[in-house]
Amino acid sequence: MGRGSSGVWRWWLAAAALALLATTWASASQAQAPAPGGWTRVESGSDVDLYDVHFPSPEVGYAVGDQRTILRTADRGATWTVQGFRGPRRFWSVRALTDTHAWAAGDQGEIVMTTTGGSDWQTSVTDTNFAWQALSLVSYPENPTGIQYSLVVGAQAIGRSTDVLGRSWRIPVNFPPAGGLSQPNLYGADVRSGTVGVVVGERAIYYRTADGSWSGSSYPEVLYGVHLVDETTGWVVGTNGTILKTADAGANWTAQPSGTTATLYDVHFVDALRGWVVGAGGTILATRDGGATWVPQESVVSADLRGVWFTGVDEGWVVGGGGVILRTTTGGRPAAAPVPTATATLPGEIRPAPTPTATPAVPRLWRIYLPSAFRTFKGP
Repeated sequence: MGRGSSGVWRWWLAAAALALLATTWASASQAQAPAPGGWTRVESGSDVDLYDVHFPSPEVGYAVGDQRTILRTADRGATWTVQGFRGPRRFWSVRALTDTHAWAAGDQGEIVMTTTGGSDWQTSVTDTNFAWQALSLVSYPENPTGIQYSLVVGAQAIGRSTDVLGRSWRIPVNFPPAGGLSQPNLYGADVRSGTVGVVVGERAIYYRTADGSWSGSSYPEVLYGVHLVDETTGWVVGTNGTILKTADAGANWTAQPSGTTATLYDVHFVDALRGWVVGAGGTILATRDGGATWVPQESVVSADLRGVWFTGVDEGWVVGGGGVILRTTTGGRPAAAPVPTATATLPGEIRPAPTPTATPAVPRLWRIYLPSAFRTFKGP
């Protein structure tokens, strides 16, 4: 072959290499697109609205909702079975001390309990027909199935269990006026001890004082959910994207920017830094800095989300309207996108040049080695 033919052949190889590089660049760009969300929907076996979820252990969890529905899972929320009762009323809240001992509270003062992991549910005795909206329990350190501290709240009432077995409940609390209402409707509760507990509701926040009594204050929004991560630190959520934080067991609250105006229904933290909030229209927010910043997470649904619970920094569950149950094993964060690789199909070799760090936002260098030519091009 003459010198002219050799030059044509060399430029043909260079053009083919550029075409392959363009294809590889496009493929890499597609691989680096945002990965699927960290939440996936699992089959609940029910199409009724679900309002609350609780896991006493990483394997076993309970969820409750409309038509007195109670669901249970024993495989980390992968599958759920319908238990308990069916009827026109609702269960609004569920809490379990162990995998076998659980309580559900709902309309007309109904509280039911199981000591068999849900194979049998019994009705507890209560002294009211009010709708119980939220339930909170703390067990004895030496007796994990016995109730040491308890709260149940609802329409104009705060109650507690009168025995360690949770078979009887009554309303012993006369709480002071707050929010302009003498007895506001209450929607959320969390108790930590005999002197630490927070109750929230219709423009009102109550907290337990050092002597075990209750003190109240008003707030302009309706508050639905509360979670205390320890004896002093907790969060409250409500209408108009409200998120409040306390560092003194509920005596004082500081507003945090949520970045949304959606109604927020529930909040859960696994430690003082990492937490999640759920709300209307499929809203899920997450924080890794104690609520200083909240980041939206993709929920894959548009239903109102009413309850959230995590057993660690990665594994959590959310329940909501229409039987929705969502599960994550990544803390709600998207899974890492796969790293693209190049494959040589031309004479010679195509491989990425070594770089000190892999930064997706900075173009990488690709060296193209041809039989008698060397070029360096920018690539993804």
